[in-house]
Amino acid sequence: ELHKKFHKKPLFINDPTGIKDFTEKIFPLYFHSLMPQTMISSRCEDLKFMFTKHNTLVLKPLYCKGGEGIYKFSRKNKDAFETFEKLLLQYKSPIVIQKFIENVKFGDKRVILINGKAVGAVNRIPKNGGFKANLHLGGTANKTKLSEKENDICKKLGSVLKANKLFFVGIDLIEQRLTEINVTSPTGIVQLKKLYNINISKLIWEELICIV
Repeated sequence: ELHKKFHKKPLFINDPTGIKDFTEKIFPLYFHSLMPQTMISSRCEDLKFMFTKHNTLVLKPLYCKGGEGIYKFSRKNKDAFETFEKLLLQYKSPIVIQKFIENVKFGDKRVILINGKAVGAVNRIPKNGGFKANLHLGGTANKTKLSEKENDICKKLGSVLKANKLFFVGIDLIEQRLTEINVTSPTGIVQLKKLYNINISKLIWEELICIV
């Protein structure tokens, strides 16, 4: 940000201010009506409240990536509160408490957006018995199509991404619900190339040339 105040170059692909202001797990809350019910808190009372609303919850550290530190608990599992407190101590930040979507077993869609437009999507299927669809944790990438509702989500996000100069973004959709907006290093372009022969790198450069 300081550099930008005094220099026009280089061009930042994702603007530093946008990255700072809209971190992955906080950004979706700007679109809370599109999400599964979610709370960010460091209070056990809030975890208890969420269990009164939902039978199964997912706990996520606020600033981790790649499925690190993510746990799933049912209402009957008393270990949830012990794990919640351990996560608070370990990561020194509030925890994302989110309704678990059972149909994640059918896939977690990663959608790549360039300059506010959806250009491709892969459906990441968790390995048998798991619920994390991250590819490096054993998830598999499959072809998919976006539903009308999912396309609407992309359009609603697109104008906000452009306004904040977030050029290269990956969003996650489970059962047509928004769960994460990746603004730092969205994966998926390799899988899009393999599955559809879509060259995202080429699209990025072509779009950047138009902007510059």
